[in-house]
Amino acid sequence: MIDALRERFAAAEITFSAGCAVEGDDRSGFAAAVADAEDADVAVIVVGDSAGLFGRGTVGEGNDVSSLDLPGVQRDLVTAIAATGTPVVMVVLSGRPYALDWALDGPDAVGAVVQAFFPGEEGGRALARILAGDVSPSGRLPVSLPRSAGTQPYSYLHPLLGGPSEITTADSTPLRPFGFGLSYTSFQYTDLCVPATAAPAGELGVSVTVTNTGKRAATDVVQLYAHTPYRSTTRPVAQLIGFERVTLEP
Repeated sequence: MIDALRERFAAAEITFSAGCAVEGDDRSGFAAAVADAEDADVAVIVVGDSAGLFGRGTVGEGNDVSSLDLPGVQRDLVTAIAATGTPVVMVVLSGRPYALDWALDGPDAVGAVVQAFFPGEEGGRALARILAGDVSPSGRLPVSLPRSAGTQPYSYLHPLLGGPSEITTADSTPLRPFGFGLSYTSFQYTDLCVPATAAPAGELGVSVTVTNTGKRAATDVVQLYAHTPYRSTTRPVAQLIGFERVTLEP
């Protein structure tokens, strides 16, 4: 990631501090990382997982966890750097979704969070281009971001009693739902047209007008969800039945 940022921002002065390891409780690198952040215009903090098998690493086969907090002292590092007042972009390279309510919605929320999962060997360059604004992000979450470990397992395909209800005090509403994603522009949906009837086992045509209401070209992912109000078996409250990527000029 650091190499990709230096390549993309060749004219900028970029400093690097390890801060802490993925695992463990060593905070000896905090001071240097905080000092670098205090002198910077923006701090990009990369957190997440170390892939491995059977206890080697933090995610992968045989690496089960009882908590959905970031491994080690990574959260403490982010909090310390955010306390400097320097704008923070937190990039999450992980093999599982973590409970990031403190970073997204809490009083100590950072400026931006990029959930990249494990993006592959060219992921660093792709992320650098997104952070630079060369391209507008258009990815959508393939899973829901959990609010806490206590409300798991959770799926957007849950039946009625699998969501928020009066039978539990635990809030199972995801922090960010399946299909969520932001863009550097805005889109407006109008003229939704859904036929009133459809033949059994037949096709149903649905249309909507999508307008780029922002100031730059970008790609949106139009998603179509459906539910079955009358059924003989339990069905999800919503199910993705179609999607389409559309690239639009302002």
